[in-house]
Amino acid sequence: MSNTYNGLRVTLKEPEGPFKGPAKVELTSVFENVGDKAFTMTFWWTRSIRVIDKAGDEVRPGPGPSLPCGIPEEPTTLAPGQSMERREVFGCTQPAGLDKKVGWDYDRLPPGRYRLTLVIENPPRHGYDVHSGGDAWEGKLETEPVDIVIK
Repeated sequence: MSNTYNGLRVTLKEPEGPFKGPAKVELTSVFENVGDKAFTMTFWWTRSIRVIDKAGDEVRPGPGPSLPCGIPEEPTTLAPGQSMERREVFGCTQPAGLDKKVGWDYDRLPPGRYRLTLVIENPPRHGYDVHSGGDAWEGKLETEPVDIVIK
């Protein structure tokens, strides 16, 4: 299921499960430029995953592991009509040395049924911005939710 904003369409594909723990959750997204101009995106710290449990309550993630210094993310440019598929990791690293909480992880998610939504936001809410201005895609987009089961 997908949603569109500011020339970007993002679809979070329905995953195959059940999964044998949160570390085994495999998600795939498709990013499509449906607008009339190219834009550039980064993904590490502009994405998050909202997790809703069976009772309808949002599950808060734990902190993500620290990313060693010196590992930059290369921006990805999407021309009009171009699309890309990417594996969505069920967590996000914390930039080493950064005081702001940016990293997140669902590594302790107990067995059960969950509804997941991929959220893309640039500039990011936490303020840690590695690529904005110029040709950067800006806005906030939430995919339609998908359901998973963790055994």
